[in-house]
Amino acid sequence: MSESLPRGIDAARLAALAARIDASPRELLALAARLAPSSAPIDRARIDAELAHIRAAGEAADAGVGILLLGFAKFAADDIDRALEIVQRGANVELS
Repeated sequence: MSESLPRGIDAARLAALAARIDASPRELLALAARLAPSSAPIDRARIDAELAHIRAAGEAADAGVGILLLGFAKFAADDIDRALEIVQRGANVELS
């Protein structure tokens, strides 16, 4: 299924980060949405645990990401962007 990303999301960087944590770009967006409201430290173990929860949720997680992609959650864009940065640091990923 082809879908467009909101203008503020760099598809190539999103795909590269997702690949580094063995996730799809949609799983990465779900991960960011789950981590955004949290101030708890993030490391690779937590990333893996959260991804397991996302994968277990199946279609429900996919539907949630679909809502993000439709733009209804623009108010959360800053939190999600911050969470993507946290995931990047937690995965020890260096993207330029």
